Amino acid sequence: MEELLKEYKRISDKILYEIMKDDLESAENSMKVRQDILNKLSELSINKNIDIEKNFGILTVDKKIEEELQKSKSNLKEQLDEIKRQKAAQNVYGKQFEDIYFLNKQI
Repeated sequence: MEELLKEYKRISDKILYEIMKDDLESAENSMKVRQDILNKLSELSINKNIDIEKNFGILTVDKKIEEELQKSKSNLKEQLDEIKRQKAAQNVYGKQFEDIYFLNKQI
């Protein structure tokens, strides 16, 4: 059980690093590996003498991963909003340009 917890911690650290690097594809693959470890852990009997946070810091790493994902989500939302504004501005300016072009062509 302790070996699986160590492996879970190692993979969680790797996921955090990959998210911070914006390497989301690798992070997703690592999350699948981490899920497999969780599945193995769920099949084992729980040793209540092990303090998961004190010995491995797993909860802290999971919280950091969650925070980084929230930051990434927020950044993506801001980028999408900026793209929408740019697209709307291009549509407006493009329409004005077409109107001027056809007006000049008629003259």
